[in-house]
Amino acid sequence: MFNIAMEDLFFSQIIKQNRKEYKMTQEELATLSGVSLATIRAIEQGTSSPNVATLRKILKLFNLEISVIRRERQWWEKFKDYLFDLLTDFGDHFEF
Repeated sequence: MFNIAMEDLFFSQIIKQNRKEYKMTQEELATLSGVSLATIRAIEQGTSSPNVATLRKILKLFNLEISVIRRERQWWEKFKDYLFDLLTDFGDHFEF
């Protein structure tokens, strides 16, 4: 069974989306934020949960704050297709 933390997926998508909007590679994000490339990749892939300090370093580059993201309304609408695809792909591994 897979355990997926929705908040972790949310942060990973916010980071990836903003990185692409800023036309930044993962390598550039790692260098500019002071976070290792391996950590950036793991966060974007959803295999690692960022701690608060790491998240702040990354989000600062995009002029975002953690409190703003946590309070965002209707996050489901932005990510429902991604989450639906993810859950569909791994549906046999989930217990409801």
